[in-house]
Parts: sequence; structure tokens; C-alpha cells
Amino acid sequence: MGACVLSCNTTPMRHPNRIAYYRDRCDPPLTQTELARLLGVHPNTVQNWERDGVARASALLRLVRVFAERGALACYHDGLAFWRAAARGAVPPPPELLTLFVAAEAPAVAGALPLPLAEIPPPTWAGRLPYGPNPRFVGREGDLRVLAALLRPAGAVVAICGLGGLGKTQLALEFALRYGAHFAGGVCWIDATDPAAIAAQVAEQGGPELHPRFERLSLARRAELVRAAWARVTPRLLIFDNCEHPAAFFEWRPVGGGCRALATSRTRDWARYEAAQVFEPEPIERRASLALLRSYREGGGADAAALAGLAAALGDLPLALHLAGRYLAASGAEPAAYLAEIRQARGLRHRSFTGGGPSPTDYRQTLAETVARSYARLGHDPVDREARALLEVARLLAPGAPIPVGLLFEALGERAGPGRGESALARLCEGIGLVSRSPDGRQIRVHPVVHAFLRELPAPPERRRSLARAAVAQADAAGVAGAPLDRALLAQLRHLAERAAERGDPEAGDLRAALARATGEACALDSYYAESDLFA
Repeated sequence: MGACVLSCNTTPMRHPNRIAYYRDRCDPPLTQTELARLLGVHPNTVQNWERDGVARASALLRLVRVFAERGALACYHDGLAFWRAAARGAVPPPPELLTLFVAAEAPAVAGALPLPLAEIPPPTWAGRLPYGPNPRFVGREGDLRVLAALLRPAGAVVAICGLGGLGKTQLALEFALRYGAHFAGGVCWIDATDPAAIAAQVAEQGGPELHPRFERLSLARRAELVRAAWARVTPRLLIFDNCEHPAAFFEWRPVGGGCRALATSRTRDWARYEAAQVFEPEPIERRASLALLRSYREGGGADAAALAGLAAALGDLPLALHLAGRYLAASGAEPAAYLAEIRQARGLRHRSFTGGGPSPTDYRQTLAETVARSYARLGHDPVDREARALLEVARLLAPGAPIPVGLLFEALGERAGPGRGESALARLCEGIGLVSRSPDGRQIRVHPVVHAFLRELPAPPERRRSLARAAVAQADAAGVAGAPLDRALLAQLRHLAERAAERGDPEAGDLRAALARATGEACALDSYYAESDLFA
């Protein structure tokens, strides 16, 4: 990896044989005598430079020119790194150093990325992308405009973050299809699922244009040449798909130059990297969900109410909508009957969600496996154990409805303070992206599909009792203080009371009594969460 760092790091890297290192990287490699002849100096002079460094800027500039012409230095960042490594003492680089490299790239800079924001063009570019256009792409035009604005500056880094199945890869693909033609250097797509496999994919992005014998070079050398090309001022779009390890992304993305870098990731833990802007798309709007479902029902009737109920139950999650639409098309089932079927199946066990067939981006996991991938990232350290406990409480609450964070913490016995619970909640929200949190941090939401997955997991029976006690205590505390009961807490209190009554739990009486002591708004909240409760 040391050679790769050299192409984008301008920190001095002194080495007694730094000049010899670049002599060997020339095509063909140069001896001291051959280099001396090209520079018009005595071979002893080159020998002295390699031992002690070069004291004069004019001599360093001649060395850079030779090494650039022979392919050992590919971009300005390479030249600057070499300058600082080979100089004897502090020798300021002159403006001519930049001119040596930028002059060759000036034509590409002239058309620097005019991304239109007013109109979104249809897909116009295919390039070297792993997937083709999706004719059922809907509901993301506003998101495309946001990405276009975020990626307009040279060097911009954007991470599309969110729940699995949200359509992050599809959004990145559609952006590449619609805007790829604006990037003179092309679009490079990297599957970052396995960080160890990134180097080989980076190396595949190059060819004879970087080195006449590119294919015969070592993997490390080919990857280095590609990274050097990425560091040039030529506009390029780099897409790192399924990048759950931001550190790997920042190890490979270029510093400086004309590249724009886009990552898709379930984790929202990109805030520590100040260079990255996090974009979290929401599930698509309801009208787009209906359009997607209708696109699978050519010639079929349009039961608007049933389709709307299905979209609401699936939380407008694109992958879930795709699976449901594909099932409707294959089975010929009516939406109302299908919705009744999956409600009866309770969970993600309905065959429409377990087939694992391909999606427009070749996504072959079942709906449950999509959520399980995120859940499986929870380990066994104290914070992750607490995160599991939070999910065990959240699974008992109304799916899709806001959950007061204070209710979660109190149910886990954290009245004295959030303690480790706050770290666990951050792990769920930012670390693995399984839960979303409101901007003020006071509420969380569990997507209905995630909620359905959690219901299939075993949970200690005491969670239900402690949650009931916490809900009653919080409702009564608000009444004693004379404050109106929080709308989210009231909805969850009603949900708990109704479910406890259905099961005949001992806590049902206390919950009903607390609900009766609450405001009269309870009757108006019957449908506050019900439409999302797909598997109740």
C-alpha cells in the first residue's frame, strides 16, 4: 500500500534512494548513466543526488520532467511528493511544476462538469456500469437533483446512507446513467462489499492509456497508476457501492483532482470524516409507490385503496414494493386479497418476500435477509448487547410510529440517565442504520419491515412487563406535571393497552387505567399507527 499512498500524499517521504526508486519505475528503467545523459550531467552527480538529495530547484524540475515523460510520475501529486522527498532541505516547488502536469489535462478541464439542476435528463450514458437502466425507476427525481448539487464541486464526497432495500444502489446507478456523460474521465464502479477486494477492482479501471504494458504490471502498480489518474484534474465519478467501511473508502478515494466520489452505505457513521457529506433519502413518496405497484399490473384493474394500503403496510420501501409488485404480476392476485394474505402470514414469511429473485440491481436477497444483514453486525460487546435490548423493547411498540427515546430508556431501567443506552442507540442509528432518529433526538422510528423482522426474534418476557410499567409511569408523570401527553407516547400507550388486552396480560388493567387518565385525544388516534402495522 505504500506505493499507492505516494500518488496522493504530499507529505515528505525522504529516502536515500528515492531517485533510484523512480529510475526503476521508468519505462524502460534507467541506469544512473542513462539518467545522467538525459539530464546533461555527469553520472557522479546523479550518484551524489541519490545519496544526499538535490539542492537546486532547476535540477529537481529537470528530474520531474524526465520521470513524467517516462511514466514514473503520473500526476501533480506524484510530482510534488517526489519533489519533497528528493529535495535536500526546504526547496519550494516552482509554478512550473504544476504546469508540467496540468498542461496535458487542460482539454478535460475545459468542460468541467456542467450538471443541470433544473431538468433531469433521461438516461443517456451506459459506460462501464454493472447494471442497465431500470424502466420502473420512480420517485427519486428530487434526490437526483440533490446529488447533482452535492457532487458539483471538484473533489466532492457524498455518502448515500440508509436502510437496506431503500434503493441506494439504484439511486447511484440512475445518477451515473443520467450524468455519466458529463464526466470526461468516465464513471468507475467499485463493489466495496469486501474491502480486501477493492484493490483488484481499482486496478481493472486502467489500461494502456496509463502504461503501454499495463496488463503486465503487478496489481499494486496497476492500482497505483489508476489512483494517480484519479488524482488528475479530469472530471471523473467514482462510485463505491455497499461501502460499510468508510475507512476503506477514504483509503482509496483520491485527494484533490477532478474526481467526485459517491458511496452507498447502510451505516450513517460518516460524520467523523469531515470530507464526506451524508445524504439520507427517505422511502419514496406514496404516489410513487402506487405508480411502481401499478407498473406491474398491466391490463389489470387499479384498486387504489388496496394498493395504498399495501404501500403503507410496506412503508414505501422500494425493495419491498418491487417484490410485492412482481408477485402481483406473476400470481394475478388482487391487491386486497394479497394484502390479506401477507397479514395472515405474520412476518416476512409470505412467499412473495422469500423468493429471493433478482431485482433491477441484481439484488437477490429475501426481504428478511436484507434486514438480517444489518442486524448481524451487532456483536457481543456491552454496547451491542444494550442495542439488542433496545430492539427487544422497540419490537413491542407500534411499527412505523414514533417511539419516545425516554420510554425506551426507562423500560430498560435507565431512569437515572441514558448511560450506555445512548451509545447503543447511536450504534443502531448511525452504526448499522437499522433505526432512524428524529433531528431533535427525542424519538426514533422502526420501519415496518424492520419491525416485522424483529418480531420473529426471541425476546425475554420481562421486556413486555417493564415496558408496560414505563409507559404507565411516563403517562402519569406528564399528568402530575400538568403537561399534555406527548402524541407519540399516547399512541404507543394505546397500542400497548390494546395488545395487552388481546393477550390477557396482567398489565392490561394498568395500561387501560393510564390511558383513561390521559387526554381525550386517545379516541382520535386509532389510525395513528394502524396503517403501517402490516403483520399485527
